Amino acid sequence: MKKTELNIAHILDDAKMVDFAGWNMPLHYKNGIISEVKTVRNSVGMFDVSHMGRIKFHKDKSIDILDKLISINIDKLQDGKCKYNLICNESGGIIDDAIISNLNDEIYLVVNAINSKKVINWFYKYGANNTNMKVITNESSMIALQGPDTFKILNIISDKEIILPKFGILKIQLKDINCLISATGYTGENGVEIITNNKDINKLWNLLIKNNVNPCGLASRDILRIEAGLPLYGNELNEKITPLEAGLQKFANTNSKNYIVDQKFRNYSPIKRLVGIKLIEKGIPRKNQTLLDINSNKVIGEVSSGTFSPTLNCGIGLAYIKIKQLPENNALFVDIRGKKTKAMLVDLPFTNSKALE
Repeated sequence: MKKTELNIAHILDDAKMVDFAGWNMPLHYKNGIISEVKTVRNSVGMFDVSHMGRIKFHKDKSIDILDKLISINIDKLQDGKCKYNLICNESGGIIDDAIISNLNDEIYLVVNAINSKKVINWFYKYGANNTNMKVITNESSMIALQGPDTFKILNIISDKEIILPKFGILKIQLKDINCLISATGYTGENGVEIITNNKDINKLWNLLIKNNVNPCGLASRDILRIEAGLPLYGNELNEKITPLEAGLQKFANTNSKNYIVDQKFRNYSPIKRLVGIKLIEKGIPRKNQTLLDINSNKVIGEVSSGTFSPTLNCGIGLAYIKIKQLPENNALFVDIRGKKTKAMLVDLPFTNSKALE
């Protein structure tokens, strides 16, 4: 099992640890999952996201490769900006979703831990090598600082005021720690993701602790991302799901003639779509539970992610539903261990989130 220096801090903080994609990661800390969710929604919390894959490209030597594989128009990504994007196969299936950033003469790509090797090999297949691409996952660590008080905390520990617009990226020192900071995150709140080297990560973590930032684990992060209507690879996204089905078509609008996705898959008509469901009876929807038509009891879809929302005080979930069987009045049942539980289709996100815009 791989460990970063930051994992030592987790153990000292009495975190409950789990093996996640080969990393020893915190599921939650001593204050509990609900407390962590409320901390991020109301003030600020921090997550160890060092398990995420991090890749650095030399811009001039890799732009042609990125033009083939990235779902956004890479030549329109301005310097100092980040953007959510998709990495798809030739048939439009999603290999991974990622954040891509353009800073000076470098392009950074942050990918999901479970897909890191797959993505790296995909880039190798299309011409990447050690002259234009470097995997920096093992030599760096990453903290996500999330919540409405994020910049208040950053400006306490920074020697100069940090002004960073949504989806902006810059290099800066926090005290004497060299950091790459992007205004991105996976919680639906204002926040940043901070990359620094392994030798300084404990120092940064402890600096944030001293400024009353509470650590948060994987469980609260999952609740927060579901509340924000954000997809998770392996649940909402996989190589059989296309951007149109996942409601992510605006992130797959490249006009590049070099884009590897076959033109017929870029704008085809999907037969299902991702929706939000909110329970109006007591219960918690879970992955793979079926959605039933409220009149015929026929199966019309399936839950892809579900949880209890502390913010809304009810069960919520993401689900795929057949477009032709969308209920006219938005009412349906979720089959929860044999019990037909009433629910409603609702617009995403559940919270006031603009996480991907």
